[in-house]
Amino acid sequence: MTKKRQRSLNEKKIEQLGKETTPGQKPKYERISSKPAAARANSQLKRLYTTAEALATKIKKEIGWAEKLKAQIADDIAEAAFGPGKTSLKQAALATTHANLCGGASGNAAAGSSIAADIICLCTESDGNMNNHCQQGTNVAQVNASNANAEPAWTALSQACAKTSLKGKQTPEEIHRKLATFFVALGQDGATLTGQAGNFVLGKTHNNGCIGSSNDAACVNYPTQLKTGGTGILWATRIEAAATKLKAYDVAKARASFLFANLETLKAQAWQAYDDALTSSQQGEHFLIPTSGSNGPAVASESADKVPSAEKECNKETDKEKCNNKDGCEFKDGKCKLKEGVKAENDGKTNTSTTGSNSFVINKDPLLLEVLLF
Repeated sequence: MTKKRQRSLNEKKIEQLGKETTPGQKPKYERISSKPAAARANSQLKRLYTTAEALATKIKKEIGWAEKLKAQIADDIAEAAFGPGKTSLKQAALATTHANLCGGASGNAAAGSSIAADIICLCTESDGNMNNHCQQGTNVAQVNASNANAEPAWTALSQACAKTSLKGKQTPEEIHRKLATFFVALGQDGATLTGQAGNFVLGKTHNNGCIGSSNDAACVNYPTQLKTGGTGILWATRIEAAATKLKAYDVAKARASFLFANLETLKAQAWQAYDDALTSSQQGEHFLIPTSGSNGPAVASESADKVPSAEKECNKETDKEKCNNKDGCEFKDGKCKLKEGVKAENDGKTNTSTTGSNSFVINKDPLLLEVLLF
């Protein structure tokens, strides 16, 4: 929205102050008739607005950063689940052979390309079915050596697992704990691959490696990824990145919430300033506060010169139309004068009751002094 448009909307809102928008319903905002009370409130509101504006800028920054992190986390998780740029498991994106996909006997760059691909390695065979192997009651079709039928096998496995998986909010700490559990599970079978140790293998190890035949075990072999100089398991690095960003996301959200709470406090203070000014205006209280010692003379009340000041303002005007348009003024007997009703009201406001030379002075409602002091 442009500043010009915003200014126009604000002006329209100002015009509606004190007017009924719904018949019989009190206006949300009433005009403050006392100029001194309005001036005090305006001064407070300007300070509060400046602070609120700075807070709003910070809140927008934190929310913007949180939204950016949220999108990055979603991308990291999707990449971990199915591979870079993928949102589901596709056979065409998998390695051309089951042995390459799962690391075989000595490892392969394709191993660990995604969580879904590794589940295919752990829960299917290249020349037989693996019914009930990873999920009781789940039939999994044979995934041929070329990884044909990988997609329907994944569909059956993912749907079965979704029914029994524990759901809930994943904290950064919980994600790190699960990753640590995964790495501890590597090499736990203790069997030896032909020509090398099986300490990089997840699942049931066999001397022919992770090739998926019915004579061999279902597993994934990660030496290419985890030996010195390896780039790490792709899906694990993406999950690690998501956990790190999730922590930053939580911090950004907490900051935004804290700043918003401060903004709500400022809002309450702004309403209090308005309510105080409105009450002051409606009750007409004015205070005299001594400035020259305990028994010294009091400072003149702010209403003491209101009548002459108001009358002088009217007297300055010589144009009849402009005079009649001025608040409290009327053109009479060839001069611009203070309206009789307004003058009478202001005369009443100068009749104050005091409790001594060193005291607060109020008008209209002596009980207000008791409320203020006690």
